[in-house]
Amino acid sequence: VFKLAWYKVSERMAVIDEFPSRQNRPAEPAAEMLQNILNALGDERIVKTLPAPELFRWPITEAMGVVEDPQQAAAQALSGFIHRHLEDDPITELLVFSGQLQPLLEAGLSLKAEAGTPAEPAATSNSPTAEPEAASNSPATEPDAVKPATASLTLTVTHSLEAMLAHRPLKREAWEGVLQPLKRRLAGGAGGAE
Repeated sequence: VFKLAWYKVSERMAVIDEFPSRQNRPAEPAAEMLQNILNALGDERIVKTLPAPELFRWPITEAMGVVEDPQQAAAQALSGFIHRHLEDDPITELLVFSGQLQPLLEAGLSLKAEAGTPAEPAATSNSPTAEPEAASNSPATEPDAVKPATASLTLTVTHSLEAMLAHRPLKREAWEGVLQPLKRRLAGGAGGAE
């Protein structure tokens, strides 16, 4: 069971925020933190006020009953949600704040981890296809930047906003390990032009 919010924050970037399933929508402190993070990225094309999110929940309905492979069904549903957005309004950067979505994203979007470059952090052992050298140099808890194998979308996954609010050291880890490289990528124009 998971819930997420989709925010389109610029012509080339969207954000997915996984929030606790007991909530109907992201909590105000998480939304404030997200806006602060977006402001800190320093890209003037990013909105100054968060738009209303589009919400998604899994399972979509309790009436679905038992499915043969719940993990695969969740990955396919999440993939369909994201692909619909990409078809309707293409982006080049997707920033995901999540505690549990990365395996579903990898399965549903056929992601492959890439070794890092100066503009991207290296893949870590969180990713099943990470290069052994990159995995051994990174702690297992470090967030990843991964790319779908068949798209020009750069997917950046880090800790959930709720987790960062509850455990402040995760905020620094996310900023240093993932968000600063994203900031450099946005400043350099990598990931496509508008």
